[in-house]
Amino acid sequence: MTLSKNILTILYIFLIAFTTPLNNSFAASSPLSITVSIPPQRYFVQKLAGKIARVTVMVPPGSNPATYEPTPNQLRHIICSKIYFSIGVPFEHVWLQKFSSLNPNMLIVHTEVVNNNKKDPHIWLSPPLVKKQIRIMARALIKIDPAHKDIYKKNLTRFEKDICKLDKRIRSIFQIRDKRKEFLVLHPAWGHFASAYGLKQVSINREGKEPSAEALANLLHYIKEKGFKIIFVQPQFSRKKAETIAREIRGKIVFIDPLSEDWEKNLEMAAIQISRGLR
Repeated sequence: MTLSKNILTILYIFLIAFTTPLNNSFAASSPLSITVSIPPQRYFVQKLAGKIARVTVMVPPGSNPATYEPTPNQLRHIICSKIYFSIGVPFEHVWLQKFSSLNPNMLIVHTEVVNNNKKDPHIWLSPPLVKKQIRIMARALIKIDPAHKDIYKKNLTRFEKDICKLDKRIRSIFQIRDKRKEFLVLHPAWGHFASAYGLKQVSINREGKEPSAEALANLLHYIKEKGFKIIFVQPQFSRKKAETIAREIRGKIVFIDPLSEDWEKNLEMAAIQISRGLR
């Protein structure tokens, strides 16, 4: 982060400190203020809390969680939040400590503890891992808001059943492709999803970076050998490299968004699309 950005951040904090009441407690009739990093997490919280919670998303649709910087208005929401659910996306590495400084009373809940592969933060794309995440979230909601304990428990049970049904539907989608396991992506967002369903993503970018000329040549040879014709691209990244490769293999680009807020519907549709691109 540059010096100018550091100064800007400090100014934001002073602005918030002098324009926000010091008492950030919420009235019994007010929604529970919660902040999350990405849109799918808002879906999870709303499934657990419904109208009890008001959820603020830090990284809005279309933005990149690796480079995003919160706005002053979002920082104002942090002041009022009772819980922050982190998930391990890169921007949190810079901002979580600042959020904690802005609101020391806010409970920061690290749902990314379920992740056994720290190089891949996309744990919300694996239904089995989401079941673990929502249990952590439900416990935190009960801790902060014990008056609604029974509601959170009931909603957790209902949501777990929905996830099990989704998991079965996705498994049935891939059963008919049992001899095809690999799919081609621009950005390696779908590793946890692939692991959950016995698949393998082949990524053009490695660790968020474009491949070297030599690596790209080797990858192109492999892509042609395998017969890939579909490259899956997410809208948060430039598609220029994917377009170049698509022309080379006479294939096409298909968009699948790992950050869509309509989590269940999006994951099932992504599974259908990925099944068509398996090789």
